[in-house]
Amino acid sequence: MGRLPSFKNRSTDPDPQRSRRLSRARRTIETVFGPLAERFCIKRTWARDLWRLSHRVIRKVLGHTVAVWINRALGRRPLDFDGLAAG
Repeated sequence: MGRLPSFKNRSTDPDPQRSRRLSRARRTIETVFGPLAERFCIKRTWARDLWRLSHRVIRKVLGHTVAVWINRALGRRPLDFDGLAAG
């Protein structure tokens, strides 16, 4: 499908509803990936080959998913990782 950018100028946007949906999805993705990148040092994942790299990334994403699941099970905000470590 390719990359679908949102328009910077609203007056030239042919489909403003699509742009709003894209912006909302982008904000959600950035909100989730921010803590993932910081907490799991995913920006600095050096590996010898693609197999090791993919498994390191998969483990980090799985760790993030498990932390979100535990927070939801405890009735906390999904991205409250500091609360998990504290108590």
